[in-house]
Amino acid sequence: MNERIKELAEQVYGSAHHDDFKFAELIVKECCPPRPWVGLTKEEAKEISLANRPYVIDMIAALEARLKEKNT
Repeated sequence: MNERIKELAEQVYGSAHHDDFKFAELIVKECCPPRPWVGLTKEEAKEISLANRPYVIDMIAALEARLKEKNT
């Protein structure tokens, strides 16, 4: 994240001076606080597992899709 903030500060200010970088970092922290990760319940994981039993790759894709849905 720090490298991305530095890139954005360079775009906005033309350079990434220490003060500019700190300001951008503070803005990101204020506007975009970290969100806690939301995992699957055992019931959700079991449901996905049973629905995709012989197809491990499909099960992994389904798990990833459900997690992405819960965390966006």
